[in-house]
Amino acid sequence: MMVQLMEGTHRLKLKKGVIPSRFDCQEGRHKHMQQRSSSMRRHHKSLVELAMEQFTNEDVGGDMRSRPLEGSEAATSGLGDAATITGTVSANGEMGVKAPDSDACDMDICVTGNVCGSGDGLTMACQTDPIYPRSAMVEFVSKACQTEPIYPLQDEGCMSAYEESSDEADDVDDGGDEYHPSDADSCSEISDDHETDFDFASLQRIRTLCEMHPKRYLGVPADAMFVLHILAEERIAPTFKSSKLQPFDVVLLVLMKIKQDRQFEFLADDFGIDRSYAGRLFAKYVDPIAQALKDFIVWPADELIAQNVPLAFKARFSDVTCIIDCMEIEIEKPSAPVKQAQTWSSYKSANTLKYLVSILPNGLVNFVSEGYGGRVTDMSLISRCGFLERLQPGMVVMADRGFKGIGSVLTEKGCRLVRPESVIAGVVPSKKEVLFSKQVASLRIHVERAIRRIREFAMLRPHAVLETKLIGVADECVSIACGLINVQPPLVKV
Repeated sequence: MMVQLMEGTHRLKLKKGVIPSRFDCQEGRHKHMQQRSSSMRRHHKSLVELAMEQFTNEDVGGDMRSRPLEGSEAATSGLGDAATITGTVSANGEMGVKAPDSDACDMDICVTGNVCGSGDGLTMACQTDPIYPRSAMVEFVSKACQTEPIYPLQDEGCMSAYEESSDEADDVDDGGDEYHPSDADSCSEISDDHETDFDFASLQRIRTLCEMHPKRYLGVPADAMFVLHILAEERIAPTFKSSKLQPFDVVLLVLMKIKQDRQFEFLADDFGIDRSYAGRLFAKYVDPIAQALKDFIVWPADELIAQNVPLAFKARFSDVTCIIDCMEIEIEKPSAPVKQAQTWSSYKSANTLKYLVSILPNGLVNFVSEGYGGRVTDMSLISRCGFLERLQPGMVVMADRGFKGIGSVLTEKGCRLVRPESVIAGVVPSKKEVLFSKQVASLRIHVERAIRRIREFAMLRPHAVLETKLIGVADECVSIACGLINVQPPLVKV
């Protein structure tokens, strides 16, 4: 069966009773079939090749201007004498156009329209794309096909230097073989100056942010910023010849790393230095800063502790000296099997570092141990970290029910342990035991609040996954965090 479709005459095999829907005589029933992208690219490529072949075979200089425009040339007649464009029109109305100077520009222009009527030209009323004015098209083609170099707009410094050097060259006579500095030399010098200015602007920005929001960026309250200036004067040596850093900037870098746990690449961008230099500064000065802030972790005399006992403790636990608990920080899995076993914590189900933290009843941190592998037990940690040596006879230690085993050790030291009653399976606790456990738990929770303040430093969060190369300075980071929270407002109101 021979049928005439939109694209021409084709032979179709139709079932009985089926009426085709693509006859030209059936208006409004044309199916808009989406053409594949691969076929469209091949079609456009063939149009461009055909246009280039016609361009090479024809005399563009005079012949195209003398003869009248025909076919696809009528669609681009708005260009006039400014540009000569050749192209072809396909059956569905797509016209591929190529600019005359193929070496100067690689710009392809495609105008899509519907072919209407039965003439050689194109009906402009049937064109679907907007028709640009003649002046705009001339300006577009002339700019696209120009061969002169275009300077980047963003490099205003180099552009201004180029203009100044051009003006000076117009005023001075040509000296023959006399040497004149090139524009490239001036642009490179200005680019270096711009890079230096950008680094200095970044440094100034981070200084301003730390001064405006010290608690957010450094973990230090605004009224305690003078402590950082003292640290910079006494602990940081001002020997930074390769950068514009000041001793105070080094303190900011170390504290920002602990507070935000950002990578050294981003810290280096903030301070306008190299990434490796930022890592060396942190490794060098984290220990002096930690040694200075350890002085804020004090264990006062018993008389001072009794004078500053909060009201919540005075009713039943006025003799409590300190409250203890442990915290763990997740680290990267060590490569050595022995270290993997030593740092594995069954409680966290990860490789961790374990610390013992002790606070006074008013929330002041008075002791923090060194880091031990997560496998260590609470009893072993207390006996090895040096906490028992700080205790004096008559002191009272409050802890969670998990510290049941240290009661005998404290008794040998002449001290007493206060903790909630143990829970035994199948045994119903008395009303008195339940009330006592609730009273102890309501006061022991303050050590959890102090640990939460330590966790505000992103580097010391439970699942921070501390890098292996930073495990060696983990103790210093914990000491810095504990020293800084001691200058924050009191945890418990007295």
